[in-house]
Amino acid sequence: MPSDLESLTSSPSEHEQVAEKGHQGYIEYHSTIDGRPCDSSGTYLDPDTPPPQRYPRERDDYSPFRDRVEFETAEFLYKKNQMSGGDINTLMTLWAASIIRLGGEPPFADSEDLYSPMPEGEVPSWMSTSYKVWFRDVKTVAENMLSNPDFDGEIDYSPYREYDAIGLGSKQILEELQDIISSDPSTHGSMFCPIILGSDKTTVSVATGQNEYYPLYMSLGSVHNNVRRAHRNAVSVIGFLAIPKNMKFRKFRHQLFQSSLSMILKPLHTAMSVPQVTRCPDGHYRRVIYGLGPYIADYPEQALAACIVQGWCPTCTALYDALDGGPAPLRFREHTEELVESLDLMTLWNEYGIVGDIIDYDTSTKGGTSSNGLGTTQKL
Repeated sequence: MPSDLESLTSSPSEHEQVAEKGHQGYIEYHSTIDGRPCDSSGTYLDPDTPPPQRYPRERDDYSPFRDRVEFETAEFLYKKNQMSGGDINTLMTLWAASIIRLGGEPPFADSEDLYSPMPEGEVPSWMSTSYKVWFRDVKTVAENMLSNPDFDGEIDYSPYREYDAIGLGSKQILEELQDIISSDPSTHGSMFCPIILGSDKTTVSVATGQNEYYPLYMSLGSVHNNVRRAHRNAVSVIGFLAIPKNMKFRKFRHQLFQSSLSMILKPLHTAMSVPQVTRCPDGHYRRVIYGLGPYIADYPEQALAACIVQGWCPTCTALYDALDGGPAPLRFREHTEELVESLDLMTLWNEYGIVGDIIDYDTSTKGGTSSNGLGTTQKL
């Protein structure tokens, strides 16, 4: 298997010169996962072929809503005002009463009618309690982000390493990218797009009754950081996770979290090994392969995502009572899987801080590529 350096463009004439702190450097792009433009059927285009024309929506197309009144009412109540479901019901009742004598009807019957164009999913009940997880189609959200023309010029279509003037490079290419994606000739010319996830349990103000919400966020690793920081629609809420109140069922809480992520990410499973033809910010189509990138979270959610016992380090194998005792080996998938196969659950829990009987969302995403291994997580 060739090294990842051998998969990079190596000719000096192909280097893109960059300036860093007053010194000249260069960038080496991946030679096969290079994000070549294609047409809508996936056939690669000749160089310098202009992108196809974009066809905007008709001015009266407000789908999935029926008309402009429905769309603007939903936008106002759900996005701007963020009105509660009970208040929406009251408003629609009053609205209906005011126009019923004229033969009219409000844009929505109640809050459930307003929410109906927005996809939802449900987690099966456990004991006497049921939990709901509300989520959007993550693949559709990713495709909408990729097709946003506002990101043109601020997105990378090919993995790369950036070198400074003395030849020191930043490790921008995941080893899995070379081993899994590049080894399949049908993926050559594709664009690799890592999915960045993050979650943060939030308590809303007293005015809303101290309600807790557990939003799950998504962004694209191909988009430049300045776009995310500028709040230019490069980060999107893709779901609200369930919040189990009974913390005695620790393993159930872990599995609920992992199963929820697995269900939310299910639309990406095929797209993590089979290229998907997708419109990009520059107007061209490209064959895109998705992969799981970093998961950004505070410590409690790092432990959940990594299937680690609370109090242990999610990234290294240091004992929970010796976290300041110096460097310790990092956790990695192969080592964790070997431990899970060889040791009993109690030993895994007490000596390695691993919740061994949880199926994590990364393991359930079979056939795809990921930078998160079982028992590991990443933080920024």
